[in-house]
Amino acid sequence: MLYLLICQLVRRMRRRSSSKRLVEEKEETVFLTFVLQNMRKYRSPVQFVFQSDLQSDPRLQPFLLQHQTKLGMLCCATCRVVLTCQTGLVHIRSAHTTLYEKMPKGRYEEVCAELEIRNDYPPSEDLNGICAISGLDMFTMALVCGVQGCCKIFSTGDSMRKHYENVHKIKGIGIPTRFNVTQAQHLDNNHHRECFRVEPPPPQPVATLDPTWITDLDDGIQQAMLDVALSASDPRNVNALLKKTRWLEHVEDLDPAELRSLVAFPAKGEFPMLGEVMMWIIEVAWHATRFAPLGMLQRLNTKDEAT
Repeated sequence: MLYLLICQLVRRMRRRSSSKRLVEEKEETVFLTFVLQNMRKYRSPVQFVFQSDLQSDPRLQPFLLQHQTKLGMLCCATCRVVLTCQTGLVHIRSAHTTLYEKMPKGRYEEVCAELEIRNDYPPSEDLNGICAISGLDMFTMALVCGVQGCCKIFSTGDSMRKHYENVHKIKGIGIPTRFNVTQAQHLDNNHHRECFRVEPPPPQPVATLDPTWITDLDDGIQQAMLDVALSASDPRNVNALLKKTRWLEHVEDLDPAELRSLVAFPAKGEFPMLGEVMMWIIEVAWHATRFAPLGMLQRLNTKDEAT
């Protein structure tokens, strides 16, 4: 990476204990050193945060939103933003136009009232030092302004450069080539862009489970398959498992054309949010592997194609 010349752990400092959660009271342990012309290209790495404070609520599903319980706000995890009742409607209208045209408008306000969604953003100083908020990206190496008493945080080198030029240059303070870094977040790209420092989310406990249940499940599936053995490799021959589950009896009176339409490839523009929703599901599933049972992880790590 051209813009990052040196990323070196130079020292460890003890954190001073205090009831105030201010950035200046947390001495950072990592410095980034830049060549100034490459500072513009720097962007902090990000980590998506998914913890128990992000809740799915059936009442919010028609709007593709989640409930951010820690803040009492809405969250669009697809776009990685936290929203108030008012800005949530603006966000859906601007970022998810097709959904906005079809959603029941009056119901949105009713749900916000039922969940007591707040109508204002909390001040950034009230958020400094809290545990990372779920549904948002966490900037794992955000830059901290080194001017005493400032401590502004930015996720990109270009934003830090503009900050120095607009705020500190008039005081004769030049842009340094060395910056502290910290973990930080912001709530929204438009209405709450100011970054605040956060503590990394606690690691999820790894569940331990006797892996024999996976073997028992495999044995049960194999037994079901053996009950009705396939006599030929004819692709029109129904799978033995479907016979065992009596699927044919279930669909016997249904129109085959209608059944095929249910699994037809989506037409262009039919499900505009499908790609984003699938990426969201995949990412959540990927993060879920951190606390999946050990036996399941061991099985997934094998070369067994059946898994």
